[in-house]
Amino acid sequence: LDRVLSFAPFFYAGYILKRENLNQYLKSGYSLLLSIIAFAILLFIFIGAKDLLSDHFLIVYGADFNRYSDGYQKILWFSNLVWYAGAMAVIYGLIRIIPSTETPVISKLGRNTLQVYMLHRPLRDLLQYAGLYGIINPHQKIQVFLLMAGALILTVLLGNNQIKKVSDRIQIK
Repeated sequence: LDRVLSFAPFFYAGYILKRENLNQYLKSGYSLLLSIIAFAILLFIFIGAKDLLSDHFLIVYGADFNRYSDGYQKILWFSNLVWYAGAMAVIYGLIRIIPSTETPVISKLGRNTLQVYMLHRPLRDLLQYAGLYGIINPHQKIQVFLLMAGALILTVLLGNNQIKKVSDRIQIK
């Protein structure tokens, strides 16, 4: 339930947003501004915001706000708002740089996201149980790049058509 509530604003935005709205956004001056903001946010996070933001990572994930001090609980709504605004800026900024024509690899992966979403979690849990996350140092950029490359490879593997066929047979229709 925590994950559903945490990601609900993104699901609702995706449900409400129509193609016409997205096309209108892409033609507006705001799209360039959001792309610049998205780049700045991503650069800030990549350069070393982990130490600065690590105390705040759980704010938008989970409904148990008792883990925060009484003084901080008064501004949690504002922290949530900032996190969601930053995430939306990154999403819209990245949408602007995605090619408008169909790209075979990206389009294929985009069609097969359900099984990637469903299957990545058990694999992630197995890797966590095996101790992989204990040996990864987020301050070592090469390790972060290797982890990102692994995530990309996993996405391609889980998003292939053979797994989609099995996933389609299992789904309740």
